[in-house]
Amino acid sequence: MKKPIILGRPMIAFKYDLKMKITTILLIAVFFQINASTYSQNTRISLDFTQVTLGDALDEIESLTEFKFFIDTKRINVDRRVTFKGKNVRISRILKRLFHGTDIVYEIFNKQIILRREAPKIAPISKGVQLQDIRNVPQFTISGTITDDQGVPLAGANVLEKGTVNGTLTDFDGNFTLNVADGNAILVFSYLGFATREVGINNRTSLTINMQEDAAGLDEVVVVGFGTQKKEAVVGAMTSIKPAELKIPSSNLTTALAGRLSGVVSFQTSGEPGEDNAQFFVRGVASFNGQNGPLILIDGVELTADDLARLQPDDIESFSVLKDPTTTAIYGARGANGIILVTTKTGVKGKPVINFRVENSYSAPVQIVDLADPITHMRLQNEADRTRGRFPSFTEEKIASTERGLNPNIYPAINWFDELFQDFSISRRVNLNVRGGGDKVRYYVAGSINNDEGILKVNKENSFSNNIKLNRFLLRSNVNVDLHENTEMIVRLHSTIDDYRGPLQGGNNIYNAAVRTSPVRFPAVFEPDPSLEGVPHILFGNDQGPRLGTSNGNNLAAWFNPYAELQRGYRDYRRQLNLVQLEFKQDLSSILTGLSARFLGNFNNTSYFENRRSYLPYFYRVLNSDSNTGEYQLARTVEGNESLELERRFEDSVNNSVIYMEAAVNYYNTFNEKHNVSGLLVFTAREFLDGNAGTVQLSLPSRNLTLAGRYNYDYDNRYFLETNFGYNGSERFAKSNRFGFFPSFGAGWLVSNEKFFKSKVISRLKLRASYGWVGNDRIGNTRSDRFFYLSEVNIDSPGRGYTFGTEFSEGINGVSISRYANPEVTWETSEKANIGVELNLFDDAVQLRTDIFQDKRSNILQTRTDIPTTLGLQTTIQTNVGEVTQKGIDASLDINHSFNNGAWLQGRATFVYSDNEFTVFEEPNYDGVGTPWRSNIGNNVNVRQGFIAERLFVDDEEALNSPIQFGTPGVDYGGGDIKYKDLNGDGQITFEADAAPIGKPTIPKITYGFGLSGGFKNFDLSCFFQGLAETSFFIDPVRTGPFINSLVGQQNDDIIVSTGNGLLSENGLLQAYADSHWSEENRDVYALWPRLSTEIVQNNVQSSTWWLRDGSFLRLKQVELGYDLADALNNDSVQRFRIYLSGTNLVTWSKFKMWDPELGGRGLNYPLQRVFNLGIQLGF
Repeated sequence: MKKPIILGRPMIAFKYDLKMKITTILLIAVFFQINASTYSQNTRISLDFTQVTLGDALDEIESLTEFKFFIDTKRINVDRRVTFKGKNVRISRILKRLFHGTDIVYEIFNKQIILRREAPKIAPISKGVQLQDIRNVPQFTISGTITDDQGVPLAGANVLEKGTVNGTLTDFDGNFTLNVADGNAILVFSYLGFATREVGINNRTSLTINMQEDAAGLDEVVVVGFGTQKKEAVVGAMTSIKPAELKIPSSNLTTALAGRLSGVVSFQTSGEPGEDNAQFFVRGVASFNGQNGPLILIDGVELTADDLARLQPDDIESFSVLKDPTTTAIYGARGANGIILVTTKTGVKGKPVINFRVENSYSAPVQIVDLADPITHMRLQNEADRTRGRFPSFTEEKIASTERGLNPNIYPAINWFDELFQDFSISRRVNLNVRGGGDKVRYYVAGSINNDEGILKVNKENSFSNNIKLNRFLLRSNVNVDLHENTEMIVRLHSTIDDYRGPLQGGNNIYNAAVRTSPVRFPAVFEPDPSLEGVPHILFGNDQGPRLGTSNGNNLAAWFNPYAELQRGYRDYRRQLNLVQLEFKQDLSSILTGLSARFLGNFNNTSYFENRRSYLPYFYRVLNSDSNTGEYQLARTVEGNESLELERRFEDSVNNSVIYMEAAVNYYNTFNEKHNVSGLLVFTAREFLDGNAGTVQLSLPSRNLTLAGRYNYDYDNRYFLETNFGYNGSERFAKSNRFGFFPSFGAGWLVSNEKFFKSKVISRLKLRASYGWVGNDRIGNTRSDRFFYLSEVNIDSPGRGYTFGTEFSEGINGVSISRYANPEVTWETSEKANIGVELNLFDDAVQLRTDIFQDKRSNILQTRTDIPTTLGLQTTIQTNVGEVTQKGIDASLDINHSFNNGAWLQGRATFVYSDNEFTVFEEPNYDGVGTPWRSNIGNNVNVRQGFIAERLFVDDEEALNSPIQFGTPGVDYGGGDIKYKDLNGDGQITFEADAAPIGKPTIPKITYGFGLSGGFKNFDLSCFFQGLAETSFFIDPVRTGPFINSLVGQQNDDIIVSTGNGLLSENGLLQAYADSHWSEENRDVYALWPRLSTEIVQNNVQSSTWWLRDGSFLRLKQVELGYDLADALNNDSVQRFRIYLSGTNLVTWSKFKMWDPELGGRGLNYPLQRVFNLGIQLGF
């Protein structure tokens, strides 16, 4: 449908393609001057309309003629009501009638009609004043190219000399040429859906103008569930972000989400390549079932967080977050936790546009855990021994010799970070995409290669590399084919491959081991003694156990050597996603005006396999040594094996496929020019098949069905109504509960479109509200609890068998039950409500969006706690009994302003506050037993329970006269150990009576971000800050506890003690603990660390407020400086040549100083990286 051309800023919708990605040739007739002149003089049309808006009237004229209107909507009110009736009337007469009695004048140039306000009358010229002959005014010619922020040319963009009606349009390739008064003129560039820009020529003869999308454009179309909607008509809560804002120097898209999207809570707990996915939640957490992640839809298909992480921002057309019932209910069972909706780019009509981006990054840890020096370590370890009544671990001779720097093979002083890690790593990213098409076929083809390396050191004596190296390859092809003027076919092909090589235990565990290994027990590698010169293997360091009392002899390694663990082998894996999608769109207007249909079929396959290759290290220890001469003799403690052995990891293999089908019918029509009605009905079917299942139940196909619908009505672009429903079927429940119906309702009022609303400050005001229900069938363990209504029985269970015979040598296996059938288990239900306000100020230069929300979650699956063990059940029972209420607010503020000198400024701030509380939770009657503080009711679901620590005991005497804690006072604990509060006053500290909810949630209540970006001429500069607040985490007193063995026993859930490596460890000493700990000389009862010990003191490792820390922080997340060289090249084929330098994770402000606060309680993980990046963007 033809459109009016807009001068100034975008105006209301004129049936235009709101994405502005499929451009058209607007002014072919301009080149035929004679025909055009005749056309403008002789054109007659018939019109009949009453009290319609001026905008609708001009739209009608354009639909009946070949005219195009140029309108400055800043000066002309297109919402003014007009009336005209006439048959076979000349266009000039129609225009005179429409603008009679106004100061609007028109000028017809060929087939272009320019509307403007009449200039004020000029006062009579005083005597002596000379008028310059207009024929002698110098002419200045300016030419240039207009593109979007991705470098795609914008055909039909408006170029106007400010203060005049002198203007032109860009051609098919986005080029323009215009004669202006002089080299100081100011040009106004505008395009529907993009922010208007004013740029001074400054005597330049050529310009390259990059237009930024207008986030508040009235005609903008946004992607919603199963389709699109005009942004004005959306009554639900949703957040969109420009894909360009997700471009950070990282191969993982999820690391860019924090603080950039209102309503999204996001944080990162590891910086290891391949393990660095951020955790993210939409509006926080509203359930305690462990399945709180949002539904992720990419091009309409459900995929995983790993697949989202691998998306390239260059390939994204739109990125939206759906948050409230009207936007999520249509997905029914899958939308309770919010939805992330991503669409990738499609082709556009025009010549091929090539974009190329290459980046090179240098990464180093944001912060490394600060460890005490070896001398301090030994002295304080001896103190730990003495204060607990043991002999010192180290002799004064060893301490003195180490301090003097004698032979490090005899007196090691190891910095394990230096031994295991490099100072920095290098990453590279390359992306190439091509976009274009003709009348019938349009295409978007993209490929990218990302290479990320770790900071682990490689021993050159090995024939392989064990450093982390992750290569990611992506290929995408989206092709649109017009089979008929009413039929479109879309083919999408996509493949991503992860090719990984790294250490056997991963970077997180190696970093853990660096902190949890003594710096003075043994060197990482021995230098060979004379008898071992020339041996063909690495001499890994080791020693006997402490004080020779736990020696494993000469045939085993006593100590765990992290360097040997790093170097003894490597693992590699490959993960691949292949996706094939076919979509048909059919316009059925011939049957019913506004009717269309769509069909989508999708198949995707995910595969993963892993191999481990390792050898048995050779370990040595010092057998004899002479400290005076520095000579020593080594003894082999482990006879190694240099050949690599293959370990297949079949249990970790993945091979699954998904078949998805979607069929939809859509209707849209306008009645009496004011009543807009639309409807959608969609049916979906999804099948998941696991090719590596371990049980019969898991090997069966998993299927879900959905019938969903949406109805929208708006009156005169002022009042909006919407209702949605999802009718979902889940195989997880019995027939009586298999299907769930989840409706929602919403309404909106665009106050600023009312006739009574007149404000020079407020340019847009919209109020909206929504209410509804959303279901969730992702409850319990989605693998082992697949069918709640079926029992899980093992009829050949060794654990339930019995033996018989005279020597009890015969046996028969019995029957065990791991799940009892429960046909009453049903949907978890989310009852959501949302109230929102949208406010634009100063001609949309300032845009504020605020939403208040509530989510009442019921039927949460919970293990029953009131079933006595005397009932004789073999396993626990689960049912829907839990309830949680969540409340909060999220908001965003956007600022967009262009200056007359060509400079521009944009700002964005986001905020989300989300809190929740248990309202129903099955637990003992704590009030009845006098411990009401134990109850979870009223507390946040992410708050842990623990003891309230008062301080440290002053001495043993105080411990003996205090409530009994853990062990025997004066023996197992005493002076310098943690003193807990006896909440019930019974003289004994127990978890059952004295634990209580402590601290703030581990998932932050508050997430925020703010940033600015600006540009002048060819320079651009941006910065962004990210922060979390109202969150706590716990320091792990075992993993960080000085001198203790944390690799075996109860804490052996991370580092795997391998065959051939030792079992013993002694944690390093954190400098913070060395600086602040209780000692007999300094009895600081509020010291950071209790009385030192070389063994785990159970009293001090309880979950308590002593280890609770504030997780709030503010971080300078990113700074980027860019310069576009395209103008300097004087090459019309180069549309963009931008060089940029960026930095990520640059500065952090936090009360917590021991490690990066974003890691929280996982502070010994592979650290987050500070990245400095150099990149080049080319556009042709």
